[in-house]
Amino acid sequence: MNGTRTVSPATASRINDAFRQLEYRPNSAARELRGIATKRVGLVVADTSGPIWGNSIKGVQQHLAGCGYQVLLYDNDEDPEREAASLRMILAERVDGVIFIPVPGSHEDLVQRVAARVPIVQIIRRQFEDIDSITADNFNGAREATAHLLDLGYERIACVAGNFAVSSTRERLDGYKAALASRAIRFDPSLVSAFATDPATSSAAAAGILGAANRPDAILALNHVQVFGFLKVARDLRIMVPKRLGIIAYDEMPWSALTDPPLTSISQPIGELARRAATLLIERMEAAELPQEPARIMFPVTMIDRCSCGTDRAHARLKLVRP
Repeated sequence: MNGTRTVSPATASRINDAFRQLEYRPNSAARELRGIATKRVGLVVADTSGPIWGNSIKGVQQHLAGCGYQVLLYDNDEDPEREAASLRMILAERVDGVIFIPVPGSHEDLVQRVAARVPIVQIIRRQFEDIDSITADNFNGAREATAHLLDLGYERIACVAGNFAVSSTRERLDGYKAALASRAIRFDPSLVSAFATDPATSSAAAAGILGAANRPDAILALNHVQVFGFLKVARDLRIMVPKRLGIIAYDEMPWSALTDPPLTSISQPIGELARRAATLLIERMEAAELPQEPARIMFPVTMIDRCSCGTDRAHARLKLVRP
């Protein structure tokens, strides 16, 4: 069966027929004891809700399944303790490799123990500098979006997020600050806020921001879920979008073109990130030894310019964000 013994073609044919009739499958535990690859990969994710997470999981699973790997999925719900439990389970399962979306507050010692045993690739978030990572260009995505709003005449741009402890969100905040600095605009911390992305909390936060006397005239939402609260509150307060309030949001969603007005968004190539992460992990698992330096692969993002930030105003911005 493994091609390690000389067997006549007739005998091999009879044995293979028996395998098929009996629906024989190799025992993964026995393969482990013999030091043979288990063809199992752990997929440890921060969350499974929402299109971004779902698309990344689907992309990884499809590519690995096509290469003969079984994927063990661990959902941590942005909880470092649940992530720690998942990593301990990964160590017990003896998988061949791991694809990892870390949560804020990850237990670094456990992550390093996993990395010392099997290849591990971070995707979407780069939280550990000494581990391979596949990410989008969060910094330039937010920088270009902020510059776009400034070019359109907006002056007080609020930057809102779910959690600035998340590495990708911090990179976007840095891009926002860089765009302001490039125009010699002083960074105003009062225009930056973080709040939970559930509908009730998002709407309450949006009401506080848009109801203030010195409210912002534009919103850069670093999480697509928060946009709903601002669109709802703007409508309730009769704040016209984009005439009195410009909006740009991460990420491009299936409904982004269907809002009123259609939403300008920053689109990440999640499918490409997932496929590249799976490909890199397979390369690492099949390599005789791992490289000295981790791979840091970054994909460019695209700004899809629609009406929510005032596309009817005179402007000429580069749509494809530079890597």
